[in-house]
Amino acid sequence: MSRSIDKLKFRFNNNQYIKLIEQDLNEPLKINDKFDYIIHAASNAHPLAFSKDPVGTMKTNLLGTINLLDLAKRSDAKFLYLSSGEIYVNNIDHDFTEDDLGVVDTKIARSCYPVSKRAAETLCVSYCDQFGIHTNITRLCYVYGHTITDDNSRADAQF
Repeated sequence: MSRSIDKLKFRFNNNQYIKLIEQDLNEPLKINDKFDYIIHAASNAHPLAFSKDPVGTMKTNLLGTINLLDLAKRSDAKFLYLSSGEIYVNNIDHDFTEDDLGVVDTKIARSCYPVSKRAAETLCVSYCDQFGIHTNITRLCYVYGHTITDDNSRADAQF
């Protein structure tokens, strides 16, 4: 699922085993299909993107997560949320574990990403507790590879 069907076709090379859906996650989903698994990986995930569009970043991480969790509820699907190591922020001076909470300054726009990722994790746990949706959360610290986009502002992507 993406806002751009052309990007999906390019990224997944028209794979016959993948159903491509054009949809903005921030809008009510126009999907009647049932799913067994839903993987939520949509987000502005590089610093320039979330500094230029902090509200859009938060919307995707919150509204998009709610919309997909509701779809998982309707489908009785298992749900995987790709969160971020950014939820730990940069104030941990030791190797961190999942038990570390970190501290986020909520009064700066750059915090839109870690704060909304944290809230989306809580949404996953809440849907699990309240509705019995099987949810899993992964906290990826960095993802790179051949599908990295040209607009990614991270240093390695620019090189």
